[in-house]
Amino acid sequence: MDLLTEKSASAELLGAVQRMRETEKARMGRDYASAHEAWARLTELNEQAKKEAKSADELLKDLWGAVKERNEDETHVELRQLGNAMIGVCMTYALMAAEAHRAAEEL
Repeated sequence: MDLLTEKSASAELLGAVQRMRETEKARMGRDYASAHEAWARLTELNEQAKKEAKSADELLKDLWGAVKERNEDETHVELRQLGNAMIGVCMTYALMAAEAHRAAEEL
């Protein structure tokens, strides 16, 4: 990925985090009431991301098995599943970033 593409991807990610922040505030219907409430939400998201990452680790092991067996069809399936799982991990961490920024603004 060249520098221009990296900057563009970073800008898109920051825009997505901003939209997440707005969406979550609308979903919640109010500002955070306390730092404790924000901490609880961030902790919940962190635990969710860890579980998702653990599942992705298992998929990575499955991918290695398919690669070692030289099973191209299974390798392709595992790559797709791993890619999807990692998008989930990234989205959860992006939401966590959005919520942290939102809490910082509201508290």
